[in-house]
Amino acid sequence: AIILFLKPGKSLYGYDVPMLTADVADSRICMQTDSSPTFSNILFTSDSGGKRADIYLPAEFAITKYGRGNASTPYPVIIAISDNGSKEASGITAMLSALGYGYAVVALEYDRSPDSAVRDIISAVKFFKENGRKYRLNPLKIALWGNSYGGYLAAVAGCAGTYLQGFNTEMEFYNSDQMAQAQSLEQHLQQLVTEYGADNANNSTKVQAVVDLYGYFEHNGGTVTPNLFITPQTPPFFLMYGENDQFVPYRQAEEFASKLKGTIGSQFVEYLLLPSTGHGGGLFDSPEFSRQIFVFLNRVMSD
Repeated sequence: AIILFLKPGKSLYGYDVPMLTADVADSRICMQTDSSPTFSNILFTSDSGGKRADIYLPAEFAITKYGRGNASTPYPVIIAISDNGSKEASGITAMLSALGYGYAVVALEYDRSPDSAVRDIISAVKFFKENGRKYRLNPLKIALWGNSYGGYLAAVAGCAGTYLQGFNTEMEFYNSDQMAQAQSLEQHLQQLVTEYGADNANNSTKVQAVVDLYGYFEHNGGTVTPNLFITPQTPPFFLMYGENDQFVPYRQAEEFASKLKGTIGSQFVEYLLLPSTGHGGGLFDSPEFSRQIFVFLNRVMSD
């Protein structure tokens, strides 16, 4: 097991989180997590049961590699995926902390069934890549973040988004059940390829990073697990799991992290195992650990 303890004010990579001393960041986080959306009920799908999103913008100017931007600088984006299909702020409290670090937060609603949920999330990525600048969002800097079931969906959508670009994927199949899942996935994603017209020259469904906190690796009723189709184009991943998680054995997370590191490079994968911690709560709520998410994102999403 990999268990990391970090001293306050230190990062894993020597990168400082922008904007801040910790005290200033924490005060901004408290201020911003209680704010209302800057833009509400943005329709991002065109089907009959159209899905909507709320957009939260930081109170301060956007942060760039070179310092603060101006009043028109677009923000890097966190697409926040709750664990219940809702876009309500109460379901994305952890993700809203990103406002204090200079990120915009987009809260999505989605269908609860796994396959439909992945479709909704990928649709949102495509929509905000094409329309994000209308809302001061940087379409070149989009990350997915989910906890629990939302973490599972973020991981699947993050991997599927690269598959949709037309990359040749060599999957490793370990048994007939996984083969059946992969075949179902192929069919499901091919429908999206047809709908979106994704190809090698089009990054309309690819994100720049994924944050998966105690997400499942299999889900009843779903046709896909993220492990099945990791490719060299899979985006960077930040994974944080609890040693005593009663729903997701941390060994599954370790296996996933290991496969990611072997495929996309260890510098693009961070896996933290939190001791004496279950499925959420505990050390997950500690600023010392949550701050590492932004250390990672700032590094992999820098200019």
